[in-house]
Amino acid sequence: MKAKLRKVGLTMGAKLVLSLSAIAVTLIITSTVTVIEFRKINDTVEELIKCDEACVEVSNDLAALVSDYGLEAVADERDSALRRLADNQRTLLANADNFRNSYYRTIIPEVVAVGAGLLLILLLLFFLLAFYVRPINSMFNQLDAFNNGALKRYSVEFDGDDQLHNRNEEIACLAEENTELKRRIKALKERNAEE
Repeated sequence: MKAKLRKVGLTMGAKLVLSLSAIAVTLIITSTVTVIEFRKINDTVEELIKCDEACVEVSNDLAALVSDYGLEAVADERDSALRRLADNQRTLLANADNFRNSYYRTIIPEVVAVGAGLLLILLLLFFLLAFYVRPINSMFNQLDAFNNGALKRYSVEFDGDDQLHNRNEEIACLAEENTELKRRIKALKERNAEE
């Protein structure tokens, strides 16, 4: 793989963008898989809720039939059973609503986490490009132009007091020494030519 990347000749910035894009794609894929799985769970819960609602309707119909027949002998038992049945029905319906709402409550943190991850990747990419890749590219471009004679002086400057800034100052000193040595060699050649 490294040999293929060398043949393509990706720049440092392109390699950073490629690697951070791979992380972003992984985040998006895992997020998509999670959403799909949550959707399957939601569909299963929906089926269970529909079954529970059907049971509630059947129990309501049975309660109505018992009332219609007017079984007075078991009236107290019937009333107690109907109260429990009504309580169970309310609980089932409340649970059904909770299940419906919980799907979205469980998926929101996943979406927020993936969004935050993507934002962090973009920020990391921005800072890497701004504070490392661009200064290094400037240094290399100036060095190439200086070595090819297109520039008489190496003059890359950027803010900072880190190792990159120190290397840039050292390169500037070496370039200045190189210029001085070239000037001395030229003077020596001219003096030797006169003699």
